[in-house]
Amino acid sequence: MNVMKSIGRAAIAALLVCAYPALSQAAITYTPHWAPVSDPSISRVLVYRSVTSVLADFVPIGSTSSSDTSYADADGALAYDTRYYYSLRSRTEAGTLGLFSVVVSGLTISDAASESIKNQCRIDSIVTIDNATCRVHWSTAVPARGKVRYWRMGSSTILETASTTALALHHAMVVGGLAENEIYFARAVSHDAPGTSLTISAALSFSTSPPAPDFAIVTSVDIIDVPENGTANLGVKLSAQPPGTVEVTIVRSSGDTDLSIQSGSVLSFTTSNWNAYQTTTFAAANDVDIVNGSADVIVYVSSGASAPLKTINAVEVDDDALAFVLDRSSLAVPEGGTAQFHVRLGSQPSSSVFVLVSRSSGDSDISVQSGGSLAFTTSNWNIDQTVTLAAAGDADVLDGTAAIRVRASSGPSVPDAFLTATEEDGGTLYLSVDSDTVFVPEAGTAIFHVKLTSQPSANFQVAVTRASGDADIAVQSGASLTFTVSNWNVNQTVTLAAAADAGVDNGASTILVHATSDPTVPDVTLVAREIDDDALYFVLDSDTVAVEELGTVQFHVKLGNQPPANVAVSVSRRLGDEETSVQSGGSLTFTTSNWNTYQTVTLAAAHDEDSQDETAMIVVHATSGASLSDAALVVRVDDDEPGDHETSTNTSIACAIKVYPMPYRPDQCDMSLAGLPEDGSIAIYDLAGRKIKDLEWSGTEASWNGTNAAASGVASGRYFLLIKDAAGRVVEKRAILVVR
Repeated sequence: MNVMKSIGRAAIAALLVCAYPALSQAAITYTPHWAPVSDPSISRVLVYRSVTSVLADFVPIGSTSSSDTSYADADGALAYDTRYYYSLRSRTEAGTLGLFSVVVSGLTISDAASESIKNQCRIDSIVTIDNATCRVHWSTAVPARGKVRYWRMGSSTILETASTTALALHHAMVVGGLAENEIYFARAVSHDAPGTSLTISAALSFSTSPPAPDFAIVTSVDIIDVPENGTANLGVKLSAQPPGTVEVTIVRSSGDTDLSIQSGSVLSFTTSNWNAYQTTTFAAANDVDIVNGSADVIVYVSSGASAPLKTINAVEVDDDALAFVLDRSSLAVPEGGTAQFHVRLGSQPSSSVFVLVSRSSGDSDISVQSGGSLAFTTSNWNIDQTVTLAAAGDADVLDGTAAIRVRASSGPSVPDAFLTATEEDGGTLYLSVDSDTVFVPEAGTAIFHVKLTSQPSANFQVAVTRASGDADIAVQSGASLTFTVSNWNVNQTVTLAAAADAGVDNGASTILVHATSDPTVPDVTLVAREIDDDALYFVLDSDTVAVEELGTVQFHVKLGNQPPANVAVSVSRRLGDEETSVQSGGSLTFTTSNWNTYQTVTLAAAHDEDSQDETAMIVVHATSGASLSDAALVVRVDDDEPGDHETSTNTSIACAIKVYPMPYRPDQCDMSLAGLPEDGSIAIYDLAGRKIKDLEWSGTEASWNGTNAAASGVASGRYFLLIKDAAGRVVEKRAILVVR
C-alpha cells in the first residue's frame, strides 16, 4: 500500500487511514479505519474515493459521525484487480471543510484465485510504515490460528510471522526486518492448532520504496528576517510542473506570536505559472522586549497533488535596545543626611540584568548608602528600584558634587547611566541633645537639653514632639525652641511628663527633635522611658523570724500593687540550715482581687544533734503571671541542746543578706543592707554593666543614698547590687529598682 501525506487544517489532518476489503460471493467491501477525532469543533467526517492519487479526482462516497472511526465502502462499484485510494475531510456544524487527510491506496488480489481460498484466507492490503516495517491486514472466514509468510523478490527463503490466536474476521500482523527500496511477496496462512490443516491465500507483492513526489516546493530563502513593526516578503514557487492546479498553504506552526502572515497565506500554482515566484508577506508586531523572536513556518501542498512539505524560519529583527531609566539626572543630598533616586530598565531583557551603582568620581563625602546592587529580571524590569545616597558631615561649607554611575555587571549589555549628586552643605550645623535616654517617673517629669553645634545665619526653629510609643509620655514644655545667632550654643530645656496609669509596665516613647526652618539638618531622636510607680513587688510582714528547734513560726506575704493577671508564687528554703523547711504556704496565688491580702507561710525547724543556733534563707519567688524581684527572709533557729548557742559563723548563709525597702525611693529614705559579711566589697552597677558607686561599710550593715560616685542622684531604673566577701567571692548579686 502506498501512503501519500497531505497537511489539513483540522485535527483530522493527522489521521492514518487503513483500508481493507471483506470479500463475499456477491460483492467486495472496503472498510477504511482511522484514529478517533480529537477536535471538538468537528461534527462529521466525509469519506472520498478515487482510482488515482490526484486529489482533484476524489469523489465523496459518504459521511459518518465524528465519533466513528471506520466506514464500510459497499456500494457495489468495487472491482477486483483495481487500486482504490481513500481520503477523509472534516466538517464543522457551520459547514467549514478541513483539508484532505493522508491518502491511502487499497490493493486487491487477482480474481483468478480460487473461490475457496478467497473466502478462507486473504491479504487485503499492506501499509508501508517508517523504518521498512509493514503492517499486513488480512481476513479469514473461519476462525483459526494465522500467520503471514513473506519473502523478498529474487530470494527463495520464506519468512513467517508468529501465529496469532482467537482470530476474528479481520486481523493485522507486523512484518518486520524489511530492507528499504525492495519488493516483497506475502501470503496469509490460516491453520488449526496442530498446524496440519492449512489455507493459504494468493501472493500479494508490495514495495518498501517511498513514492517519489512529482515536484517540490521552492522558497526564495530558508530564513526570513522581519523588522519589528514592519514587513518582509517571501517568494514561493514549484520545482517542476505539477499534474494540475496545486494549492500551497503557508502557516506559522510554532514560535513567537508577534510574527504573522499578513498576506499570501494560500497560493495557487498551475501548469503554466508553477515556476514563477509568488509573494507571501510576513509582519512582526511591536513589543516591549529586546529579543529577536523567531517562529517556524510550514509551507505545504494543501490540495491538487502530493509534495514534501517545507519548513522555513521567520526571525523578528527587534528595534528596541536596553537602557537604564533614572527618574532624575541630578540629586541634592543634605550634608549629614540622605536622598534617593530610582532606576528601572526601558525594555524587557532576555535574561536577568545585575547592576552596580557607585560613585565614579567627585566628592568622597557622597556615597551609596543602599541600593548599590540591583537585579532586574524579565518580570520586574519596569519596576522602579531605590538607590539611597548619603552625604557625610564635614568641616567645610562647600556644596561638593559627585558622579554616580549605574552600570550592568552581568547579563545582557546595557549602556552606563550617570546622575550628578550635589551635597547641600550645612556648615557643620547639627542639633545636639545631652542624653539619648530620659527616665520619666509616672505622674512626674524629667528634662533634657537641646542646643546647636554651629552658629546659624539666622533664627533657627526647632520642634520637639513624641514620634511614637507610649502615649502617657508627652512633651510638657519646650515643644517649640528658637535658636539665634547669640544663644545657639546655650542649652534650652525640654520637659517631659508621664501621666499616671493603671498598668505596671515601664512604657517607652521616641522623642523627635526636628528643625522646622532652613537650613535642613538631620533629625535627632531619643528614648523616653516611664518609671512606673505601680511596679509589682512582694511585701513581707517581717524580714527576720526566729523559731525554736522542733517548733514552727509564721510570716505573711502580699503584693505591693494590683497585678494585671494572676501571679503564682513559690516559697522555699534557698540556703542555710537544712533542718529548716516550709511546712505550709509553699505555693501561693495572688489574683487581681486578693493581691493586697496577706497569705500565711509556716516554717518548721527539725531537731538536729548539734547545740548551735542555725540560720536559713527563705526566698519568695514569682513562678508565673508577672515579673517580680524575689523577696528574702532570714530564719534564726534556736537550738534546744545545751552548749554553745552563739550564732553559727557558717559562711554558706552569706546570702541571708537583707536589702530594704524594695523598690527603693531615694526621696523617702536610704536603702539599708544587713546580714553582710564582716569584710569585702559592695558595688552598684547599671544595666549596661557600668559601675555606679562603691559602698563603704563596717560590721554587717551598710546603706546607700541613691547617688553615684559623683554624688549626683541616679535616674529611675533597674540596677544591680554586687556583694563580695574578703576573698573576692560573690556572695550576692541582686536586682534593685530605683523610683524617683
